[in-house]
Amino acid sequence: LQYKNHKAYMLGDTCLDGVSAKNADITAIGVLSGYGDKEQLHQCSDMVFLDALEAVEFLSTPTNHKTSS
Repeated sequence: LQYKNHKAYMLGDTCLDGVSAKNADITAIGVLSGYGDKEQLHQCSDMVFLDALEAVEFLSTPTNHKTSS
């Protein structure tokens, strides 16, 4: 596929999720509401949020796209 992934995001709660997102060339977003801890998720994600709702609220603000926490 010749698709630009600039607006694609993957939310996950483990580093495996973050690595998978980066391998797919999309933004990895870690959420602390699952298995991974804060330190691990910061190492393998582009940004980290408390939960999926916080991540979606951040992403719904156009000026916040492609920034890191």
